Amino acid sequence: MCQKKLWLSRTGHVDPFDFRREEWVDTLHLWFDYWLQDIDNSVMDQPSVDVQRNDLNWETHDSWPDKKTEYVDMHFNPSSDGDSAGPGVLTADPVEGKHTQSFTDDPKQSEKQMVENEMDKKRPSAGISDPKTGEVSQNQRDTEN
Repeated sequence: MCQKKLWLSRTGHVDPFDFRREEWVDTLHLWFDYWLQDIDNSVMDQPSVDVQRNDLNWETHDSWPDKKTEYVDMHFNPSSDGDSAGPGVLTADPVEGKHTQSFTDDPKQSEKQMVENEMDKKRPSAGISDPKTGEVSQNQRDTEN
C-alpha cells in the first residue's frame, strides 16, 4: 500500500513539476482523488519510490532503501601526505591508526565556496584539525582501526 511517495532525482532540491511534470501531476491527481474524493484508483498499488539513476533513467521500488541494497562501510580519508584522495574524501578502504576528524557546517558558505576544490587552498583543509595548534572543531570523531 503506497501511502507515501518518494522521488529521488539527480536534480537536487527541485520540484518534480519542473523535471518530470507528466508523472508528477498524474500521481498528484490520483493521490488527491483517492484521499480527498474517496475515488478508488490505482494510486495505492503503485510503487512507493521512484529513483533516477546515474544514466538518468528512472526505476521504481516498493520500499527504500531497496531490499536488494548492499551496504558498504565508508570512512573519511584522514591524510593528505602523499595521498591522492586527500583529506575528507570518502573511501571504502579501512582507515588505519587513530585520527581525529571533524566537520564544521558554515551556513554563510556560498554555493561557489561549497564546490571549490579544498585542496587548492593554501590553508588547512576542512575536516582536519590544525596541525600547528591542535585545535579541533566541536564536532569531532575519533576513528581507530
